[in-house]
Amino acid sequence: MPSGIDAALGQLRVSAPEQVKVNYNGFDGMKKEKPKAAECTIDPEELGVEKCQKIMKEQEFKIKKLKEKIAGLPPTKKNKAEITATKEQLELLTSDGNYKAALTYVRRLEDEERDRRRDEKEKDKDREAEEALAAGVQLKGKKGQETVAVPKKAAKVEPSTAPAVEGGP
Repeated sequence: MPSGIDAALGQLRVSAPEQVKVNYNGFDGMKKEKPKAAECTIDPEELGVEKCQKIMKEQEFKIKKLKEKIAGLPPTKKNKAEITATKEQLELLTSDGNYKAALTYVRRLEDEERDRRRDEKEKDKDREAEEALAAGVQLKGKKGQETVAVPKKAAKVEPSTAPAVEGGP
């Protein structure tokens, strides 16, 4: 037969706190997860380059302001909460889905344009070389570039290796 105390404890239904994993760096429960990228709600191709650039500029302006705010706050214990809150806002802005979609779209178009220009330059150089060969003239260098002779630096003579002067005082 259980004593009075044991019976009372059995009726209370005391629940133990949840066990928390502990590692050598502290509590795992205290770590905050990085904010995940928000879903993209725009179609960058449908909006066009100008609108995507506008979205990028606005977001980059906000990011720049937050970075300046963080840099302006002295890292004291008093400002720690404000700095961490600002950093979280900064992470949210950089992980915005619409911003990332606009950024990748604009950069992809810029890369394609750069590659297209590079290919055109190569084709022009090949055409010029073919024309020159057809005319019987050899190209000695790249057209439009001058070669400048760089003078060699004079060898410095260290005082320890300099010849000693005889007959000194």
